[in-house]
Amino acid sequence: MNPNFKSKLLQVFYSLLLIPLWGLGLLQIDIANDFTRLLTFLFTAYIILFLKYKQMINKGVLLIGPTFYMVATIIIRPIDELILFPITWIYFMFIILLLFGELKLLRSHIFILFIIIAFIFKDELKEEESSFSNFSKEYDYIRKPDLLLEYEFINYLKDTVHIDTQGKPVLIETWNETCKPCIASIQEMEDDLGSYNSFHHIYLYQSNSLKSLALDSIINYKFITDKSKIYVDVNNRLLKSMDLKSYPFFIIFNSEGEMKKYFSGYKSEYKNEILNKLLNEIAKSK
Repeated sequence: MNPNFKSKLLQVFYSLLLIPLWGLGLLQIDIANDFTRLLTFLFTAYIILFLKYKQMINKGVLLIGPTFYMVATIIIRPIDELILFPITWIYFMFIILLLFGELKLLRSHIFILFIIIAFIFKDELKEEESSFSNFSKEYDYIRKPDLLLEYEFINYLKDTVHIDTQGKPVLIETWNETCKPCIASIQEMEDDLGSYNSFHHIYLYQSNSLKSLALDSIINYKFITDKSKIYVDVNNRLLKSMDLKSYPFFIIFNSEGEMKKYFSGYKSEYKNEILNKLLNEIAKSK
């Protein structure tokens, strides 16, 4: 086999390997933690250094996988989340190490260490989330949906239904299997919200533009105890009508099916504040 062809083939393999590696090591809810993120950053960085040492660098080839992933991330993530999103950080490190070939090895080590430490401790650097009032983002009614009864949903029995308020307010909580705040909210607040019979609480699946769980996986989602609360938005009509592009969202409808309030975000340390805010807004919406 031609040595140049073999070299390019190896680099194509490495470039495409980074797509599932970054997804699992940085984002996968059941796998990703600080240790896997550390390993993912180190593997990404030191393979580049190894290829440089072997003089097997073709920048165009190596950029294929990471650039595809970064473009997809830009498409599906809200702009205000990109700066602290893990894919942005590792792509930035990848580009620097790949394009600046004159970096000395010691400087490369220092740069890699800085990127890893900064990413792992990024939560401590986020001043904007230093208080609950800043963390919980409220929105104006830029796009107010139609009455809730006008939308169709698939329930846990796989029937297509309309949500009947039965004279009670409805709290819709959106979620996605890759969203850590969504999972935290489900695990920490499902029992609390379920203890009230004065309103309906619904978990509405929200897919991203690249990946969606199969229906069976959605209605049997392991983190949601009460499967009867799980609904799927038919053709994403409700979510599209509100132009929702992040999660979790908490959407409150009154007993007439009119949307009254919605806000986004969840963090475990603010559980009590978020729960109280939800209950207060639901009480006011009646």
